Amino acid sequence: MSDKQLIQVEFVSIFKLIVYHFVQSIMEKVIIQKILFNYFDGRATSMERKLIEDWMKKDPENENLFYQYLDEWESQNPQYLSEDTEAWENYKALLNAQPKPFEKPEEANHAVKYPSVRTLRKFWYVAATLAVLVTASMFFFQKSILYHTYHTHYAQTKQVKLSDGTLVVLNANTRLQVPRWGFYGKKRKVLLDGEGEFKVTHTKNNQRFVIQTNTDFEVEVFGTQFVFMHASRPGKWC
Repeated sequence: MSDKQLIQVEFVSIFKLIVYHFVQSIMEKVIIQKILFNYFDGRATSMERKLIEDWMKKDPENENLFYQYLDEWESQNPQYLSEDTEAWENYKALLNAQPKPFEKPEEANHAVKYPSVRTLRKFWYVAATLAVLVTASMFFFQKSILYHTYHTHYAQTKQVKLSDGTLVVLNANTRLQVPRWGFYGKKRKVLLDGEGEFKVTHTKNNQRFVIQTNTDFEVEVFGTQFVFMHASRPGKWC
């Protein structure tokens, strides 16, 4: 084989290698995107979550890619936050209704009229109310992003399978909140308001399963089947 033929063969081999790595890179991104979307949707398996954890540690650039895919997923899956919307509408209404205590003073015999004590008190009351509303809005927004909420209405039941395999049957007028991206750490904590039947899966690392109410009452188990009921207020979940 001549030198020219050897060069051609070597060139073809290098070209094939480049194409192979290019295709492999594209396939890897597609697979990672699919796994991350499952992760954001709360449907990732334990193996997929371990794969994401190793992938994040592999290259610092992967962290930027993680948040890019998170932005893309959030744009495709907008979350309806009814409590945040109501708080925001109240906030805007207060902005439109609040008084203007420091309006341009009118000249009357060259005397400047300053706001009265009553007006100042009203102003500070409105300011304090706005601060409470903004803080509450931030709290509900953060909670809605971190937790996925399941509701049942009057005369309705619903079965929910959690990421660890635990099965929950929600009875009527019940709300269950679970971590959107799976359970981590020593505890698997969920928030319940209402009545639910739990069939808890025992994990290899002996994670405790914790049911917490809005009164900070908690029940901890490792793996068993039981019915738990807690109602903070009468009425229906809508």
